[in-house]
Amino acid sequence: MQKAPPKIFFDSFLDKIIKFEKHRLKKYPGFLLAQFYLTGHIHIQLIKSAIELNIPNILLSNKSMTLEELHNATQTDKESLYRLLRALNAMQIIKIRKPNKYLLGKTGKFIIKNINNKKSLYNLSMVISTEWYDSLKNITESVKTGNNILPDKKYKSYLDYINSKKSNFSRISIYFIS
Repeated sequence: MQKAPPKIFFDSFLDKIIKFEKHRLKKYPGFLLAQFYLTGHIHIQLIKSAIELNIPNILLSNKSMTLEELHNATQTDKESLYRLLRALNAMQIIKIRKPNKYLLGKTGKFIIKNINNKKSLYNLSMVISTEWYDSLKNITESVKTGNNILPDKKYKSYLDYINSKKSNFSRISIYFIS
C-alpha cells in the first residue's frame, strides 16, 4: 500500500476545495443539483457494488467490523474495498467510526436484501443498476423515433417487462416504476 501524504496536506487542500465550491454555488445557483444529476450513474453503480458484495447485510449482521474483517468477509482487494467504503460513507450507506470500524449507515438500511421488508429498495437498486440502466442509454433515440428502448421489444412498458421476469424484479412496487 502507498504511504499517504501528511494529514495537513489533505486538510488545506480540502479547505480550498470547500471555499471554491461555496463560491461557485453562490455564483451559479443550481450547480450542485446539476452536478448531482450528472454523477448519478456513479452512485447507482456504487450501490450495486455494495449490494453485490453483500456489504449492507454483512454489516447488519455484525454491527461493526474492521477493514480486515470486511476484506475477509467479502473476499475483495483490501485497498479497493477501502476506497469503495469511503465512497459508501459519503453516501451514508455505511458509517466509518474511529478507529477503523465500519457500521451500516442510515441509507444503507434501505438496500438490505430482505424480501419481507417493505422499506427495502434492494430490488429497485438491482433493476436500476442493470437492465434499466442499460436501456436508458437510448432515450434520445427513443424520443426521436418513438421506438421501444426496453431490453425485450415485445413489452409495451417497463412495468410489463419487469413483471414478466421470474426474479426479484417482479416484486417491485408499481409506485417505484410508474
